[in-house]
Amino acid sequence: MKKGLLRLRRHRKPYRDRTWLRLFNFLAKKIAADNYLDAIKDYFKFQYDKNPFLDMKEDHYVFGPLKILLNELRGRHVTPLGRSAITRAFNESIYMRIRLKRYLRSHPEVLNTEIKKPIFVMGLPRSGTTYLQNIIIQFFNRRGLRFWELIEPVPYSKFPTLDKNTRILKAFIIFLLYKISTPKLQLLHPLKLYSFEECWYLFRPTFSVYNYIFQFGVEDYGKFLLSHCMDKAYEDYREFLQILSCHKGNPDLVLKCPEHMLFMESITRTFPDACLIWIHRDPFKSIPSYSSMIYEAQRFYFGYAEKRDVGKFVTDEYYKMTEKARDFWRNNPTMNLLNVTMSELRDNPGNIVKKIADRFGIKPLTEPATPRGTNIIKNLRRLKSRKKYKPEDFGLYRGDIHSIFRGYMNEFKLAAGS
Repeated sequence: MKKGLLRLRRHRKPYRDRTWLRLFNFLAKKIAADNYLDAIKDYFKFQYDKNPFLDMKEDHYVFGPLKILLNELRGRHVTPLGRSAITRAFNESIYMRIRLKRYLRSHPEVLNTEIKKPIFVMGLPRSGTTYLQNIIIQFFNRRGLRFWELIEPVPYSKFPTLDKNTRILKAFIIFLLYKISTPKLQLLHPLKLYSFEECWYLFRPTFSVYNYIFQFGVEDYGKFLLSHCMDKAYEDYREFLQILSCHKGNPDLVLKCPEHMLFMESITRTFPDACLIWIHRDPFKSIPSYSSMIYEAQRFYFGYAEKRDVGKFVTDEYYKMTEKARDFWRNNPTMNLLNVTMSELRDNPGNIVKKIADRFGIKPLTEPATPRGTNIIKNLRRLKSRKKYKPEDFGLYRGDIHSIFRGYMNEFKLAAGS
């Protein structure tokens, strides 16, 4: 396989089974030039030269990941539709950084907002992080971040109702485009305007987004992030959380993102009283599911992708993630971390609630054994993927996966199929 993610065959017709996407791709040719990466770089330089809220020396940690990301994307055959989406996303990230700096300069008191004992839910993608986060939100009255808040975290107006409606409207446009462009992703992970989502969106203004590795298949970028100190990125992330929490009655947050497992050191330095929950699942249950998602994302950006290449890439990245996280966990045995398994969460969620309460000293407002608690669990069990996929289509077989992840599965006592 060529260096990078997937073999992208130019002779294949992009979006061959999606007539309307081919139409959008044709229209995008008019606005998405081949030199789109140079246009992004020029826009970035233009903003730093003219905008008083941006400082190159202060934001030095943004340039490294952005440079590597742009250079690696330069070697990809991206469709006009993909180029248009990447340009919009990256330019919006720069604009979000300007808004963050401008808002904090006008409202410095926001930085006094305390983020008390935030709970970080982490684990490999498709391992049960969404279910676990929703359990914590419901039973401990913790606040999760909704999709519209993550897309538009910085206020526009001093009038609360107008501001909220403006941000929701802008997020709705993004949501609509996502839903139209990648309908099969909606079956794998139903996204809603008000659903609680992964907080990697808040890392976009730093361009330190581990999720991009999977979306774009950028291995060098991934290596950079894994070897790079993420403290500055998490400090910016904390500022977004302070903005989102300063006017809320419930500032106690539960934050979900698989890649938090890679940066536990930065989390504990940025949030000294953070509560970490690492959820584990049989990799053969999560890798095929996530491969199906990445396949759809790659098809959107590149027009075509090889399923077996996707499966291999996701397997390799999962292995890197587990090895790095296990290494840090073993070397820091006293850290405030709770390990749970998806099988126990599925079979006995009440026991998981008790473990969280005992480990972190927080009392649940609703007991799982009560009628209300039983009803909450019943409703949350509906959070399931509705898309069917075959692991063998992605070159994934149970014996091979279990052999690769034997050490991880033994360490956390994961049974096959759990």
